[in-house]
Amino acid sequence: MGQMKKIYLPVGLLAVKEFLFGLTFFYLPIYLLSIGMTGFEMGVLVSIFTITALFGSFITGYLCDRINIRYLMIFSLFIISIYYFSLTVFSSFVLLLILFFLGGLGNNVINLVISSFVLKSADNKKKGNYIGFFHSLKVVGSAAGILAGGFLIDTVSFSSTFKISGLLFLVLLVLSFFVGKISFSYQPLLKYSKDFFKTKVLFLCLIVFLFTLHWGAEGTVYSLFLVNNLGLTTTSAGIFMAIPIFFLALFSYLAGKKIDTGIKPSTILFIGLLLSGFGHIVLVYPVVLVSFFARIVHEIGDALLLIFIYVSIYKLFPKSRVGGLTGAVTTVMIFGSFLGSLVFAPLGTIVGYGWPLAISGIILLFTLVIVLFKKEMITS
Repeated sequence: MGQMKKIYLPVGLLAVKEFLFGLTFFYLPIYLLSIGMTGFEMGVLVSIFTITALFGSFITGYLCDRINIRYLMIFSLFIISIYYFSLTVFSSFVLLLILFFLGGLGNNVINLVISSFVLKSADNKKKGNYIGFFHSLKVVGSAAGILAGGFLIDTVSFSSTFKISGLLFLVLLVLSFFVGKISFSYQPLLKYSKDFFKTKVLFLCLIVFLFTLHWGAEGTVYSLFLVNNLGLTTTSAGIFMAIPIFFLALFSYLAGKKIDTGIKPSTILFIGLLLSGFGHIVLVYPVVLVSFFARIVHEIGDALLLIFIYVSIYKLFPKSRVGGLTGAVTTVMIFGSFLGSLVFAPLGTIVGYGWPLAISGIILLFTLVIVLFKKEMITS
């Protein structure tokens, strides 16, 4: 337990960061459309926010293996603060492209830095507990932010919410000076290549890519689906989105503990894909209660899948290079989310906001079929 205290501050900072992003991120499509962006432009902006990881994830992870993470945390929190303050000023598409790139870069860096910190600090016998605690607290922050965001935006406007977030990110920047150190050493780049291009790692990346396609649908059309198809207000949409995410937090923690008591990662993966895919398809049913409970089922599935992914990373990669290799897997995650945003945002405006959600759910079930036929490729 003493060793686990080491991760409390960085994970706490990440949870608050997720809370602040949660205040506005799921509502951004509503904001962007309100300032005159088209469905295509909105999809590009949300995509740009995520695509930064395609350029910087491995480099960030590699730096996590080489330098004190405080420097990376300070850098990321500073540019995130700039992103939020600038959103209150600029409304042209070109300037927003630059801002969303900066915001996405900062978000990606701090996520990777703290993920690497946790994986490097984790004890082998309690890896599930470490990962489950890390992910559940992160998700609680996100859920609380979404819940508060709907009310805050309705009460004080998007602009004021952006300013509050920018100011609080400066507070997090100061607190990051107190994060502890972890050991690091020089690692030849060739070793990262050898670690990554193993068959089981590439199969994990395939699962990750197919899984994260649905994030693109959620980031671009889900809030619009709730408001337009289910008739919810911004506040009630926030409640609708936030409560199921608390289930994501709970089951992340429980799945982590189950990993430590002997449940096979493959079992976690199978159940996760089934629940995630089924829930994502059913949530488009135009009855609020049915959609709500389907969303809970989906979030439970996502919890299991995310714990499977992080435990697989822990098992597949040596601690001395886990930062860079986590960055490489994160690149795959972000590419899936980016491609999903780019495809599902315009699709939603053309054929309706429910279709992208249902189609991405079908892809999750298709992924389950793939892993059932290739069970020997899953890390035990």
